[in-house]
Amino acid sequence: MTAAALGLGFLTRSSTLTGMTEINSRCESCKIRKYTEKHPYSVVASLWRWHTGWCPGWKSYQRALAEQKAAQVRMQGKNSQKQNRKEGKKGKRPS
Repeated sequence: MTAAALGLGFLTRSSTLTGMTEINSRCESCKIRKYTEKHPYSVVASLWRWHTGWCPGWKSYQRALAEQKAAQVRMQGKNSQKQNRKEGKKGKRPS
């Protein structure tokens, strides 16, 4: 049996019209994670942090977030280059 057949699809991705990847993960809406953010010194928070050390779903979620952020930075860089070209500015780096 696959992980998806067992309902263990921790992370799914879908592309949006802008070309960005949208992340759909259980970690985003996890009640325990949200509780941990509000009560960082609770026993539940300690268990949650321990869990994130080995959870494959959490690791893939963090990796996907990093990839999404890198893609946003790349897109912002491309957009600023296009804007500079439109305004007639040269691509000189500040010294």
